Amino acid sequence: MIMLLVTTMLWGTAFAILKETLTKLPTFFILTVRFFLSGILIGLIFIKRFKGLSRRTLVHGLILGVVLFFAYGTQTVGLRYTTPARNAFITVAYCIMTPFLAWAMYKRRPHSYNVISGVVCLLGLAFISLIGQADDGGLHLLGDGLTVFAALFFAFQLVFIEHYIEEGDDPFVLLFFELAVSGAMFALVSVCYELPTLGPSAYVIPADCWWRLGYLMAGCSLLAQLFQMLGQRYTTSSQASIILSFESVFAAVFSVALGMERLTVFLIIGFILVFAAGLISELHFDPVALWHHMLHRAVPVSADSVVPAREEDAGAEPQASEPLAVGEGRGADGDDGDASPEGASTAQSDAPSDGSE
Repeated sequence: MIMLLVTTMLWGTAFAILKETLTKLPTFFILTVRFFLSGILIGLIFIKRFKGLSRRTLVHGLILGVVLFFAYGTQTVGLRYTTPARNAFITVAYCIMTPFLAWAMYKRRPHSYNVISGVVCLLGLAFISLIGQADDGGLHLLGDGLTVFAALFFAFQLVFIEHYIEEGDDPFVLLFFELAVSGAMFALVSVCYELPTLGPSAYVIPADCWWRLGYLMAGCSLLAQLFQMLGQRYTTSSQASIILSFESVFAAVFSVALGMERLTVFLIIGFILVFAAGLISELHFDPVALWHHMLHRAVPVSADSVVPAREEDAGAEPQASEPLAVGEGRGADGDDGDASPEGASTAQSDAPSDGSE
């Protein structure tokens, strides 16, 4: 869980830095530097793990690379046409999509607490990113639509990582192919589209962008993706999606700390809701199961369940105690008031009859 939280912190700081960098450099060039160089570094660090590379791991790594390309590609292009707040909010909609996607693909039916925590988290993120926020540039349908597709691809990424690690794939090898393949695809798009359109001068990196690119590459891509891959070894994709959705909370905190945004009542309410969603997910709080448990405990004290038990006991008691009472002299108590020989003979004739039945 700690690794996933660190991942969300790193991703949360990326929105403001990336938004500023997009105004000075081509989109896919930024993504090329961010992911391809991260992949090369991962490959050099864990080069010994590539011995005996299986075809299955190779295919899985290629799939993750393609998914990551579409996830970050649509998210980053969408960020150009919408606000960072809306971009962050719509992206983390994957916390709602992931449990149902895992259900559809691998028959992993989500628990009720997955659904409840996802809804609470989404509501909290709405307070953080949408309600009461100023939108000076206007909302654009294109940016929002692209970001929805990004959320879907991020959900695919979470589900695939969980499934591939369960099958025994090396997470470091998967991460290398994921970063390298997506980085190579970003480079291809940049060379084929951005270079002819914008010209070579667009690739000149300003002095104030070097540290931004370095932070996005080393922190928000290399470390964040590594911690996500390792963190998902110890949790499910549904729980991971809730934890990772905290990136919007850290994005808001980062914006407030840098003076880009002021702390409002809506932000505080959003923080509380998102924190509650995390608790619901981690503590497995299931109100549906709790309700059934309360109903189950209430059944023994209900009139319908208690009365038949008493009637049964009342009907069984005379059969077990009546022969003993007759044999030991019921007349001695004076209750029946019949101590005559006829009564005794009648009782003696009835006792064997009851015993034979």
